[in-house]
Amino acid sequence: MSRAGSATIGVVVGGAVGAIAALLLAPKRGEELRSDVMNWTRDAEHKAAEKLRHAGSKMASGIRQMPQKVSEKAPQVVSAAKGMFQRGAEHTAEGVEQSSEMAAEKAEQHAEEMPHTL
Repeated sequence: MSRAGSATIGVVVGGAVGAIAALLLAPKRGEELRSDVMNWTRDAEHKAAEKLRHAGSKMASGIRQMPQKVSEKAPQVVSAAKGMFQRGAEHTAEGVEQSSEMAAEKAEQHAEEMPHTL
């Protein structure tokens, strides 16, 4: 969770605790206190719903932009992959050449060490 999100949650929770404490400690009649709690709860629910709508809208917008962003990045990714593949292929080819040269040298060395007559 981001720092801004954590801070927002802290402010909301702190505000809720403070509001409830103020309501419970204030000298009000039961009916008036219940009404205040209901109003505060209703307001908090509306604010939460609005924040959820905003977050959902922001997420949906980001998701809708993903295909375009992927399309923009695809040529760079393909180019990088081609370069990596080319370097890997070159390294492998060099290894094959070295291995076959070593094997050929060993074969020639072995052939020279063998007796010429039986």
